Amino acid sequence: MLVVSFLVRGGEPLSWELPVFHAINGLPDWLYRPLWLFMQFGNYVMVAVVMVALLLFRRWIPALAVLVLGAGKYFSERAVKAVIIRHRPAQIVDEVVLRGAPAVGRGFLSGHVIVAVGLATVLSPWLGRRSMMVIWSLAGLVCFGRIYVGAHLPLDVVGGAALGWTLGSLVNAATAPQTQTYDPNTSVPETKSGPTDSPSGR
Repeated sequence: MLVVSFLVRGGEPLSWELPVFHAINGLPDWLYRPLWLFMQFGNYVMVAVVMVALLLFRRWIPALAVLVLGAGKYFSERAVKAVIIRHRPAQIVDEVVLRGAPAVGRGFLSGHVIVAVGLATVLSPWLGRRSMMVIWSLAGLVCFGRIYVGAHLPLDVVGGAALGWTLGSLVNAATAPQTQTYDPNTSVPETKSGPTDSPSGR
């Protein structure tokens, strides 16, 4: 996160960002509808949706984790945008194709990506392998989609992913489930963080 912030501190796109941005932003228009649907995983409203769903299933700890993530996203994103001023692609790049994305505003960093990567990080310890693949695929599509619609430059997305992962990891450090593994060389079970299938671990 600090490295990305340092790179974009001047507000202008880096030379390598432009060909990457135009390659993705210039893809066919028919991709917009399916990508728009997947991008909703990064909508801030999704924090509330996921939290309510977890509460309905009585998953109290992951629901709390999602709540803390949402609060962390709100305050940290505003703190970063108050310090680093980097505008939307349409303001600093030529020939941008806008697909429902704002033309003006602060581009660094992507709030959608913070939410998507943050949720994927926070939920991963509570999910099985297949479910983890699904949510991380959704997070990847959000990253891709935000560039495609013209909302962000590549480093805006990388910065959002870094902040989302950082917030999620901090939340997991306090709330992630604990599983026990038995070491045959000792008589004491070892405790480690990780997903669990037992109801008590959720």
